[in-house]
Amino acid sequence: MSARVCPAMELYLVRHGPVVPVAATAAAFWPLSAGGREAVRSLAQEPRFAAWTHLLTSPEDKARETAQILADHLRIPVQVDDRLREVQLTTGFLPGEEFRARVLAYLSGVPDADFEPRAAAMARALAAVRAHRAPGAWAVVSHGRLLALLAETLVERVTAPHVWSRMAFPDWARIDLPQRELVRPFAGACLPGSLS
Repeated sequence: MSARVCPAMELYLVRHGPVVPVAATAAAFWPLSAGGREAVRSLAQEPRFAAWTHLLTSPEDKARETAQILADHLRIPVQVDDRLREVQLTTGFLPGEEFRARVLAYLSGVPDADFEPRAAAMARALAAVRAHRAPGAWAVVSHGRLLALLAETLVERVTAPHVWSRMAFPDWARIDLPQRELVRPFAGACLPGSLS
């Protein structure tokens, strides 16, 4: 799969903030926690974000809320793109260790009928970035699994399992598209109790 996008485009990947899991509600509708909103407000202070000219987000509540906090601080508009939604998982909620093991296997390329096909998720994420390509500094606010696959697609010598296992909530990375390099990787371990 070719990863060509606009070479004058600077790309930031942003994972949403910590959420409040709501029993019997699909994860797409989980809101940010109070601490999650505060963490995103703190993240918005990152000096490099002042260069952002465009902000794309997943339609899921936790990502849209993260994007809106960032956009309000930076005074830039938000565009919602359905292709940036999280990788679909049909089983619903899984216990922590089982979830982690299955996600890492899936991101490594092990087929799992409960997950959206890996190639399809990678293709739609890349299509979203390509559809909005234009010179400038773009931020994509989305979810751990999808961002890990997107990073693997766009960056040489980077694997989705490694990227996903290092992400925090919220977190960000920067990609040099012409060089296909991860200039600033995601920061580190996930916060206790965080999901997706």
